[in-house]
Amino acid sequence: IRAAADGEVVYWRTRADSMGCGIGPDGGMRCGSVADWECQLAVAFDKTGKVTSWKTTGAPEACVNFAIKLQPDK
Repeated sequence: IRAAADGEVVYWRTRADSMGCGIGPDGGMRCGSVADWECQLAVAFDKTGKVTSWKTTGAPEACVNFAIKLQPDK
């Protein structure tokens, strides 16, 4: 959380991994992380707590995690 002249900005981060498998030098199957993505969400609030702005930066593969979490319940 960082103070701003007209309120505050709150930051969250999320990560996403991509897994892959292949044949190792010994002929055995090996699996592991092949990509590691990160996304940051910044939300600005005025002094009354109202959201005035927001922004995401980073990889879409990780930013989609925020979209999933911020969807209203159905």
